[in-house]
Amino acid sequence: MTGLYDIFYTMESMGIYEFLLPFLLVFVVVFAILEKTFIFGSTGPEGEKKPKTNINVVIALIIGLLFLNTNLAPLMNSYLSRMSFVIVIGIMFMLITAMFSSGSEFSGFPMIAGAVIAFAAVIWSLSSSGFSGSIPYWYFMSDSFISIAFILAILGGIVWLVAFSSRD
Repeated sequence: MTGLYDIFYTMESMGIYEFLLPFLLVFVVVFAILEKTFIFGSTGPEGEKKPKTNINVVIALIIGLLFLNTNLAPLMNSYLSRMSFVIVIGIMFMLITAMFSSGSEFSGFPMIAGAVIAFAAVIWSLSSSGFSGSIPYWYFMSDSFISIAFILAILGGIVWLVAFSSRD
């Protein structure tokens, strides 16, 4: 029985991530731009302009294959993987902030609470075992410090609710 990990490892060893996906990305983007801009002319009557798809396919294919011949494919792979990680972090930040906001309002305490929790979540997720950087010594907190900080946060939340929740 083949597991999902084996399938992805096989695709990686075949070069799908290094060659096929960057080629497809460049090909599709160039083809879409050529189809939209009518650079190589159009066919059909004036009211029903259609792009010359056969020429656009050949040009996009050539540009995609020439792209693989450069050293840009590994650069694009690392850039897109990092940017996708940033996008996921941004979406998670918006979800966490939306959990604490009331309706469509993103201001005041809900925004601050969401930002603090999202920032703490980013630090926690980056400091996991998969992160290759070193964690500073001050990051490691003793159990007593964590429990005191937790109790103070709960007391601060109760004080905030009592003092500011009845204000209009």
